[in-house]
Amino acid sequence: MENRMLNMACLMLLVVLLLFLVLNGFTGLWRRSVLLIIIFACEIIVYYYSRFKKQYATGLIINGLVSYAALAFNYYLNSGIEGPTLFLFFFTLHTLVSGTPAKLHPLWLALHIITVTAVLTIELVMPALIKYTYRNDTARMADITAIYIVSILFIFQLTRYIRAYYEEEKLLANEYALKLKAFFDISGNSHILLDKNFNIIYFNCTASTFVCDAYKEYLTSGRSVFDYVSPSYAAQCRENCVKALAGTIVQEQRMITYEQLGNIWWNISFRPAWDSKGDVIGLSFNTINISAAKTAGTGTAGQA
Repeated sequence: MENRMLNMACLMLLVVLLLFLVLNGFTGLWRRSVLLIIIFACEIIVYYYSRFKKQYATGLIINGLVSYAALAFNYYLNSGIEGPTLFLFFFTLHTLVSGTPAKLHPLWLALHIITVTAVLTIELVMPALIKYTYRNDTARMADITAIYIVSILFIFQLTRYIRAYYEEEKLLANEYALKLKAFFDISGNSHILLDKNFNIIYFNCTASTFVCDAYKEYLTSGRSVFDYVSPSYAAQCRENCVKALAGTIVQEQRMITYEQLGNIWWNISFRPAWDSKGDVIGLSFNTINISAAKTAGTGTAGQA
């Protein structure tokens, strides 16, 4: 999504830059027009690298450097605090945050704060460096109003795109969750998904029914799985959970005695759950009732 956002932002910026060039012609800001042409050329390079070369990191670096340099120069060329540059800082921050990974967001925020603080301080200490470039107050108001409108429209469109992407992903996630739930609920085996603290995230109907029959309690998301484990098996269960979180699949056969149900033979497995990056984010605790097979005299077992 970040890569598509970068491509879309580049296209939108190219359109915005063309509009600003036309606006500069009406307001007489010719020096700023030269800067806009340079930025326009840089954005074409960014779009080329990101869209066609698939070198998003290169495009991102160029885009970030150009943004800060251009805004600092524009502040100097376009009347400082009297001009519209501060609006552009808001809209470039939104663009950079929308089109880059979350790990870079603190960097963009810090650079924006530092850059804005620096240009304002320079104007305060050396006001003679900043020239008032507007022909009259009407030209200034027209420039500020136009850039304000363009900036909020740009932010509005990016926000709508992000919102639409979020809604689409939410629908896909819900659809996947329903399919996964249906798959597990028709299973005759018990499945419980745990987080890294061994708290229950998800369980299927078979697991819920068994716990209710065995302990006269209801499985509840957020509670520790050890609240529902037989005391005779609790220590071994915890040890197996720790191994699963370390990335090891643990399987065993064991007989457990329940006050309500008597002796039951289980085929028990503990499997690590990975995210898309390959990091362990939890584990699944799965049990299969093999008492019938054991009664028939098949297999080997341990006992608890």
